[in-house]
Amino acid sequence: MPAIIQTVKSIIIELFHCIYPSICPIYSRIINLRFCLCGHCWSKIHFITATEHILKNNKDNIDKDPLKSMQKDLPLTQIRSVTLYCDMSCVLVRLLKYHDRTDLAIMMAQWMFRVLEKI
Repeated sequence: MPAIIQTVKSIIIELFHCIYPSICPIYSRIINLRFCLCGHCWSKIHFITATEHILKNNKDNIDKDPLKSMQKDLPLTQIRSVTLYCDMSCVLVRLLKYHDRTDLAIMMAQWMFRVLEKI
């Protein structure tokens, strides 16, 4: 019996995704995955890597020898953003903040966790 319920549930979910496909929040293009951007928008966003963030926040701790400074454990102060300020990231924040697009919060949180895992 649970297998039949699971099969019916998966059919209903697939039907729902056919009627209401996932779209890019910026350009409204149909995309494959939920909580993602289309390829055009994704290519315009410039992500801050963990190394860039550590070096940026700890300029006073870095010696003249960059290899030696990377071998040391540099303290990480805070992560305030995962992307540089650009048109696409500005639109995403504006949609979340002023247009109540709470579905964007999931996508942005996943980006933050991805950066934290690399640190």
